[in-house]
Parts: sequence; C-alpha cells; structure tokens
Amino acid sequence: MVSALVAGIWTQLLSPLSSNYTTVPSLPPFAYLKIDTMADAKKKDSRLERAGVSGYNKPKRTPGHAKKSHVVVAKVGDQIKTIRFGEQGASTAGKPKAGESDKMKKKRASFKARHGKNISKGKMSAAYWADKAKW
Repeated sequence: MVSALVAGIWTQLLSPLSSNYTTVPSLPPFAYLKIDTMADAKKKDSRLERAGVSGYNKPKRTPGHAKKSHVVVAKVGDQIKTIRFGEQGASTAGKPKAGESDKMKKKRASFKARHGKNISKGKMSAAYWADKAKW
C-alpha cells in the first residue's frame, strides 16, 4: 500500500508531460516543480495589506488613526496611491437622508462648492474620496 503511494508520488513528480510541471534550469533535468499560477496571480498587493483594505478603490474607516478617518488604495490604470482622508471626529453631513434639515443640506452643498475643483480631479485625490465616503 505504501509502495503504491510512493510510486504514485514519484510518477507525479517526474512526469514531464503534465502542463502543471516545468523544469528548473539550475536543477538536473529530472527535477520537476509544480508551478501554481493561480496563487501567483491572486497575490495581494502589499499596499492593500498595509492599509487593511479589501481591494482597490474601496474606502475603509480607520478609527484608530490619529488624524485621518478613512483610508483607500486608489488605482487608476497602472497608477496606485494610498490616500488617507477625512478629519477624525468631524461631524459630517453623511449620506442624504429623507427629511434632513436645511442646515445639513447647506453644509453638504458648501463642502461640494468649496472642494469642487479637487473633487473633479478624480480617484487620485483625497477630496474625491471624502465626497464619496463622507458627504
């Protein structure tokens, strides 16, 4: 039973015909290594792990950060940038709610007017993400 298992493993390791195995130039020609292409393709970017976000362009609250309330790893094309935005503890208007006060409507409109130029710069600006996540 054990010899059949060992023979099966050796057959799998030494089979050059399998597309999942390839030779390594620095090793003898009988040595074959399995290449896990899916694992290589799905490796998480270190910037995502460091920021603690689940993916690109997905903002996350950071209540433990000293100054900024949110973080996002923004990606546009090949350009990637970690952006921290929002004042920690600021009382923002949040998402529009049915029956919200005129004061909150004016507060939201004031923010958008004040930062409109920077919001229009797109995903690589902190103002864009503050507008999207906080206002």
